[in-house]
Amino acid sequence: MSSHYVVIESVSGQSTECAVLDVSSQTAGNVTFQIRNAAGTQVGYFALTLNADRYACSAQNTPNLFSLTNYQNGSVTITAPGDAMVTLRHTVGSTIARALSVPRGTIARATTIAFPTGGLGIAAHALVFNLSTSSKDVTLRYGTAASPLVSTTPIPANGVGLIPIGNNDANAVLGSPTELIAQYRVKLSADVILESYALP
Repeated sequence: MSSHYVVIESVSGQSTECAVLDVSSQTAGNVTFQIRNAAGTQVGYFALTLNADRYACSAQNTPNLFSLTNYQNGSVTITAPGDAMVTLRHTVGSTIARALSVPRGTIARATTIAFPTGGLGIAAHALVFNLSTSSKDVTLRYGTAASPLVSTTPIPANGVGLIPIGNNDANAVLGSPTELIAQYRVKLSADVILESYALP
């Protein structure tokens, strides 16, 4: 079995946004999807069976995952058989906002996550999913984990939060006392995402 974690971020808060998850694996079995809102409250849970070609899509049960989070930010925990691959497809109207490969939790979970910044567009954020059952403070520094503290953001238990990234051409370092999942997102305009990728 493999577990995958992804933050689904609404860029407009409107019903024209849609998020679905594609899952594939060479191993037959069931895939579960646990959906939480930004506050960490479970708002959906369902299971699907991989088809004969070892594929399942969340839309087979829920056409739009944002409908469960009231078109606001949220998170999804996916459990799948074998070494599965998971991809997020996020659209705004007929425009593809992002296609994001979701790494296995064994790769993505960490207490310190560092990543490069550059070309911040109109807004750059780290999207953080707190895997703990208690609220945690996530710190941001530029340079190293020993550099001066820039900000501290409380993230609810099992919840998600957005941490503004303000320094161009830097090594951004997120820190937490317990493991977290993070993604990086840069907006080109209010509802257009320039780049988005999972960390680390």
